[in-house]
Amino acid sequence: MNVCIQICSKQEWKAFKNILSIEAGELIAFPYGEYAERRINNVNCIFFNSGATVTKASGAAQYAIDNWKPPILIVLGTCGGIGADLVVSDVVIANKTVYFNCFENEIYLDNIIFKPLTAEIDNSWINWKNLPPFAHEGIIATNDHYGNFEASELIKKQNVLCVDWESAAIAYVCSINKIKCCIARGISDLPLKIRDEFLINKEYKENTPRIMDSLLKDILPILLQDI
Repeated sequence: MNVCIQICSKQEWKAFKNILSIEAGELIAFPYGEYAERRINNVNCIFFNSGATVTKASGAAQYAIDNWKPPILIVLGTCGGIGADLVVSDVVIANKTVYFNCFENEIYLDNIIFKPLTAEIDNSWINWKNLPPFAHEGIIATNDHYGNFEASELIKKQNVLCVDWESAAIAYVCSINKIKCCIARGISDLPLKIRDEFLINKEYKENTPRIMDSLLKDILPILLQDI
């Protein structure tokens, strides 16, 4: 059994390789980037990098499903937290993903969420008692570029806990392939509190290694036990 674990951004992938001490000889090229195999909790895991944005993420997810035929696709990465009371390094495990528009001329529309790409995720197999207290279950919203803060405020009213650039695309691909999906994202920044894009990006880069370390060591082994 191969469990596929998708890591999207370059910063997240760099952190993954450092944390698990992945050597250059272990990396294998595939159309979207590179991948490596490791056994964790006696489960063979194929970690693969897709690159950021919904286009790359969805294509790589479909490639993984077609070629490695996993029983589940797990996504590990970072996100921007917008849910009340969430703090940097908290982890959100999605039970639903939505895609939203945040262009300036669309932020006041009622249909900010593009409903045809919404995906429900079944987390009933997860033993939540074994997960650390900083793990939360909720909705992750995806947008393919930096959004403005008015849009973030609107999406927050839809009970969204965090936002990213890929999760909704990956979850949708898994849903149409009828494959189990699990998305765990650590909060690297709080865009509703920091209204400066440069500072948000700075926090993302600084916090990503710590978040990936927590996802790989505190979250992933527990998820693999429940599969």
